[in-house]
Amino acid sequence: MTSVEATRGPARRFTAPKSSARRARQMLLWIHVLSSVSWMSQALALLVLMLNPGEGGVVAAHVLDTTVLVVSANLSAMSGFLLSSTTPWASSCTGGYS
Repeated sequence: MTSVEATRGPARRFTAPKSSARRARQMLLWIHVLSSVSWMSQALALLVLMLNPGEGGVVAAHVLDTTVLVVSANLSAMSGFLLSSTTPWASSCTGGYS
């Protein structure tokens, strides 16, 4: 061991303070919950519109499906993937290699 290694100690990775990491994870959790509830509510509205026998219901369902529902579904999926990557279980599956 060299004298430089002895004075510095083992190389350490920078880790964010627990309070900011916890706050970021809580914000991500809120985004995931809100986008998931929004997505499910829009899916229910889509079902109601499709059950409407008039032409207006089908057109409104198409607009809802192609504009708003897609954004909510993708945001929910992306936040879910990010949230799952922040769990201790995810890092243990890789053998501790991140």
